Amino acid sequence: LAKYGFEEKYDYYYMYFSESVDGLSVDSSVKLNGVEVGKVKAIEIDRTNPERIRVTVRLKAGTPVTADMVATLKLE
Repeated sequence: LAKYGFEEKYDYYYMYFSESVDGLSVDSSVKLNGVEVGKVKAIEIDRTNPERIRVTVRLKAGTPVTADMVATLKLE
């Protein structure tokens, strides 16, 4: 089995959390309804509001994301 001539495209998004993100790490899976759609790329304190954590995620291009979606953390 080989991967040949296939270049996957991605979209990047910021997620903001006001609660602890303990247990989350760079390269953690991002899932939508149980299906892996991306990875965590960065975790940092939000420079505009130090009471929030900004998480940068990379999702497969075309992943359906809407403005009213809410992200939650789930330890596995």
